[in-house]
Amino acid sequence: MRNQFYPLIYSLIAGVLVSCNGNKKVAVSQDDTSSNFITLSCSKSLKASEIDSIQFPIDKDGYITLFDGETFKGWRGYGKEQVPSKWTIEDGSIKFNGSGIGEAQNSDGGDLIFAHKFKNFELELEWKISKGGNSGIFYLGQEVTSKDKDGNDRLEMLFMSAPEYQILDNAVHPDAQLGKSNNRQSASLYDLIPAIPQNAKPAGEWNKAVRLCESLAIIGWGNHEPVEALRGQFFNGNPATCFQNKFGETRFVDAIWSKRVNGFTMEQGRTSYCFSPDDPNQKQSVFWEYEIKEDIQDIRLESQRNWIPKNPVWIKRTIGNCYENSKVVIESVDKELKPELDRRMRPEIYGRAINRIIINCSYSYYDHDHCKTNYIIADEKLKLKQKDFYRTLLTMFTRQEIEKNGYFLRNRFEFGPFRADTGKIRIGLNLEKEFSELSHSEQRLKLSEYILFALNHVTDKLKKKKLDYDFDLMLEDFNSILTEWKA
Repeated sequence: MRNQFYPLIYSLIAGVLVSCNGNKKVAVSQDDTSSNFITLSCSKSLKASEIDSIQFPIDKDGYITLFDGETFKGWRGYGKEQVPSKWTIEDGSIKFNGSGIGEAQNSDGGDLIFAHKFKNFELELEWKISKGGNSGIFYLGQEVTSKDKDGNDRLEMLFMSAPEYQILDNAVHPDAQLGKSNNRQSASLYDLIPAIPQNAKPAGEWNKAVRLCESLAIIGWGNHEPVEALRGQFFNGNPATCFQNKFGETRFVDAIWSKRVNGFTMEQGRTSYCFSPDDPNQKQSVFWEYEIKEDIQDIRLESQRNWIPKNPVWIKRTIGNCYENSKVVIESVDKELKPELDRRMRPEIYGRAINRIIINCSYSYYDHDHCKTNYIIADEKLKLKQKDFYRTLLTMFTRQEIEKNGYFLRNRFEFGPFRADTGKIRIGLNLEKEFSELSHSEQRLKLSEYILFALNHVTDKLKKKKLDYDFDLMLEDFNSILTEWKA
């Protein structure tokens, strides 16, 4: 099974002593190897465009050794260009030299990361913790930034993008007694999934960590039907994975993955189905029970980008309400247009680079004095940003008029970025009150015009990325179905 894995970025948080003497290894596909070494690109910092190409040894089983026991080759601080001075190498191990007073995020401390982004991985390492120590290993981490109140970029804490393998002195540190079902003790997925069994060795003794994370966002083809693992709420690498078929029907709920002797199974914890292939008669404990519709032991694992072929154009209604005269047309989108798209689009021949182009349609509506939304569409030449909407609206109406009539200034179209990791891109389409005053045939024509414009605009941009996808054929099929609907 090793040759199915590709490494994923992971990092160490301050306070841990890690031994790598040949034990810190990550599995890599044999397809990526041509000799006893593999060349990896390592970023110098969050914003630096320069990339270092570094060779790492690879053993006969296809494992890369990420730490040579002597240097920090391939490593740097989180959000930094260099390894912080609190991190040292001692007796062939990586060590954080802390005082125990919480200097982990100081300039000379902070998280340590391996500066190469990987895909799926299988990792082995040894660690030990000092008395009363608290540390951990983050995996699937990203250097994520956000805007502060002044509009400046701010580096988020690592835990905002990554789950954590807990490393702790269970006997002394108070956090070991908190959380739920011991999910804050060593080897647990911190605050989410407890380690079973709880067999961490005392402070000062070496522990082995094996296969911390593997294939958390995957697609599997079983004997019954294809199922796709969707990412959940815990940013990248959420252990609570929802499995759906191409029609959006749930097949498995809240799954994390664990390797077994005979293959893969969904692990203990927030897992609806978790018979182990090692012992088919044993069912692990679960926190919640869900109906199970098929066996997972026949699933073969595929790439994260290998989407289930399905209609790539999703037209969604973001507001449940609308003006009465618009209901017939809007409901027709759900009852007539979308089923035809699902039935007649040919996603299996377009390609796999695109998962979904989601068009979110927001309609003006009016129920009563306390429930109204009337979109005012901004002049396209202005290209307004979110912060400009209300300020510009105040030049058109008084505050009282805005509140009384439910006015909201919006651009006609709002285009989100394309996410290559999920294959998704979102489009916002806003429709004003005047749209509802048109005849039903005029509404169909106008809505079709807007949708087609947005779709063409997005596909023109995506074509420039040189994706392996037949956009022209997809648009041809879509336009044919849309033409029939608007008639």
